[in-house]
Amino acid sequence: MSSKWLLIVLLVTLGDTRNVVAQVGDLAGVLPGDRWVYEVKDEITGDLKRTMTVVVLDVSEKEINTRMSVRGAARPFETVFDRNWNRIDDGIWKFRPSDGAGVQTPLQVGKEWRFENKSTHTNGTALSTTGQSKVVGEEKVTTSAGTFDTFKIETRMRHVNANDQTKASTVNATLWYAPTVNRWVRRTNETRIEGRVRDSHTEELVDYSRKP
Repeated sequence: MSSKWLLIVLLVTLGDTRNVVAQVGDLAGVLPGDRWVYEVKDEITGDLKRTMTVVVLDVSEKEINTRMSVRGAARPFETVFDRNWNRIDDGIWKFRPSDGAGVQTPLQVGKEWRFENKSTHTNGTALSTTGQSKVVGEEKVTTSAGTFDTFKIETRMRHVNANDQTKASTVNATLWYAPTVNRWVRRTNETRIEGRVRDSHTEELVDYSRKP
């Protein structure tokens, strides 16, 4: 499997890094100016890969428009999510209806949902994705940003190249969503191509601020 295909899989799953994102989550409470800072660590080497800041620019009835800044990168880039933190458009990939990697409120242990989408890259690459998510428990998670009550959500998805059905990958992801933060405080991703691990990393909240 070519390194180009691995790059495509990582970008569609994780988003473009630009030279290197019985409680009920209140997503309606997301406001312009809300901010989350994450450190992304390579689980294979233990190295810090990047530090990323997400800031809400504006919110509509259906979308959350954000600016993402990666420390050391030349400039920030915009990413649009739906109101459940599913990615719609990051300027490089467009998803219809969305990437399905967010949450589906209201959350409760045992809840499951499935999703399908089509995604297109600006270079013409097209992928078809199927996946499913399940709320497997409630956990208290501590990061350098604090201690949070979270819902643990496990997601499995499969990407297939629309132009070459032999090219496929699987992604296993787990996120810990904290209603008080209105976003996840930790998220892990493992990508496999032809059954072999190609990427494994953890994204963890290190700072945040929310508009009152």
